[in-house]
Amino acid sequence: MEKPKIIGVYYSNVNETGMMIEIRLQSGPTIYYPLSGKEKDPRFAEIISGKHKGQPKTDGYNIYWGNTARISYDEIVSTLRTGLQPGKIRCVKTEFDYLDEIVIELENDIVIMLSLDVKMNDPLFAEIKELSLPKTDGAQIYWANKASLSASEILSLLLMSNE
Repeated sequence: MEKPKIIGVYYSNVNETGMMIEIRLQSGPTIYYPLSGKEKDPRFAEIISGKHKGQPKTDGYNIYWGNTARISYDEIVSTLRTGLQPGKIRCVKTEFDYLDEIVIELENDIVIMLSLDVKMNDPLFAEIKELSLPKTDGAQIYWANKASLSASEILSLLLMSNE
C-alpha cells in the first residue's frame, strides 16, 4: 500500500499541551502532532523554546528543520498506533458546519481531523449528519444509530492513500 504523502506542515497551538505541528496528508486528514515528547532531544531544544525561527518543511515522507531535527513518517505512524490503542481515545467532537468530519483527541495529545466522506456509502454513516454528536468509550467512536469506528479503522482511514 502506498503511503499518503505529507503535503503541508505548520506550527499550531491546538491545545494546552505545548507546541504542536499541523501535518496535512494528501489523502485528506490533518494530524496535530505534539512536540512535548521531544524536549530532552537537543535537536529540538531551539524549536520547542521558540528560538528557531524557520518553519518546518517536508519532502513528503519526513518533517525537518534545517539539517538537524527530523520526524519521519514512520515515527508519526508509530505514535498514531500507540495513541489509537484501545482505551486511548480521549474525546471526539464535530465541527458545527462539518458533521461528516470528526476531531479525535488521543491520550498521547495527538489531535486528528478526519473526514468521513469515504464511509458515506455505508447506510449507517449516511445518517450521521442528522444524529447527535459522536461519543467514545475510549476504544471506539460511535453514534446513536450504531455506526462506529474502531481504533484500527481510524488508523486505516488515516493511512489510506488517494494516489
